[in-house]
Amino acid sequence: MAAQSPEELPEERRMEIFRALADAQDLYDFSPEQARKLVANRFAVSWEQLRLIEREGRERLWPPF
Repeated sequence: MAAQSPEELPEERRMEIFRALADAQDLYDFSPEQARKLVANRFAVSWEQLRLIEREGRERLWPPF
Protein backbone atom coordinates (compact mmCIF):
# COMPACT_ATOMS: atom_id res chain seq x y z
CA MET A 1 0.00 0.00 0.00
CA ALA A 2 1.37 3.41 -0.97
CA ALA A 3 1.89 6.03 1.71
CA GLN A 4 -0.79 8.67 1.95
CA SER A 5 0.07 12.19 0.93
CA PRO A 6 -0.28 14.70 3.75
CA GLU A 7 -3.44 16.07 2.15
CA GLU A 8 -5.05 12.63 2.42
CA LEU A 9 -4.54 12.64 6.18
CA PRO A 10 -7.26 14.48 8.10
CA GLU A 11 -6.24 17.96 9.20
CA GLU A 12 -6.68 16.95 12.83
CA ARG A 13 -4.15 14.13 12.35
CA ARG A 14 -1.69 16.46 10.59
CA MET A 15 -2.04 18.93 13.45
CA GLU A 16 -1.38 16.11 15.94
CA ILE A 17 1.78 15.16 14.05
CA PHE A 18 2.91 18.78 13.94
CA ARG A 19 2.28 19.20 17.67
CA ALA A 20 4.23 16.01 18.45
CA LEU A 21 7.14 17.30 16.39
CA ALA A 22 7.17 20.61 18.25
CA ASP A 23 6.83 18.88 21.64
CA ALA A 24 9.73 16.55 20.91
CA GLN A 25 11.95 19.57 20.29
CA ASP A 26 10.59 21.94 22.93
CA LEU A 27 9.67 19.67 25.83
CA TYR A 28 12.19 16.87 25.36
CA ASP A 29 15.06 18.88 23.87
CA PHE A 30 15.52 16.65 20.81
CA SER A 31 17.34 18.11 17.83
CA PRO A 32 15.10 18.79 14.82
CA GLU A 33 16.44 15.69 13.07
CA GLN A 34 15.96 13.49 16.15
CA ALA A 35 12.42 14.81 16.55
CA ARG A 36 11.60 14.12 12.89
CA LYS A 37 12.84 10.53 13.14
CA LEU A 38 10.87 9.93 16.34
CA VAL A 39 7.64 11.42 15.01
CA ALA A 40 7.90 9.79 11.57
CA ASN A 41 8.24 6.40 13.24
CA ARG A 42 5.53 7.05 15.83
CA PHE A 43 2.94 8.14 13.26
CA ALA A 44 4.14 5.87 10.42
CA VAL A 45 4.60 8.73 7.96
CA SER A 46 7.38 9.17 5.44
CA TRP A 47 10.11 11.75 5.82
CA GLU A 48 8.59 13.70 2.91
CA GLN A 49 5.11 13.63 4.46
CA LEU A 50 6.54 14.88 7.72
CA ARG A 51 8.41 17.74 6.04
CA LEU A 52 5.23 18.81 4.22
CA ILE A 53 3.21 18.66 7.43
CA GLU A 54 5.90 20.65 9.22
CA ARG A 55 5.82 23.32 6.51
CA GLU A 56 2.00 23.42 6.52
CA GLY A 57 1.94 23.82 10.30
CA ARG A 58 4.35 26.75 10.21
CA GLU A 59 2.51 28.44 7.34
CA ARG A 60 -0.91 28.01 8.94
CA LEU A 61 0.39 28.89 12.43
CA TRP A 62 -0.90 25.72 14.04
CA PRO A 63 -0.49 25.37 17.79
CA PRO A 64 1.82 25.44 19.66
CA PHE A 65 2.71 28.73 17.96
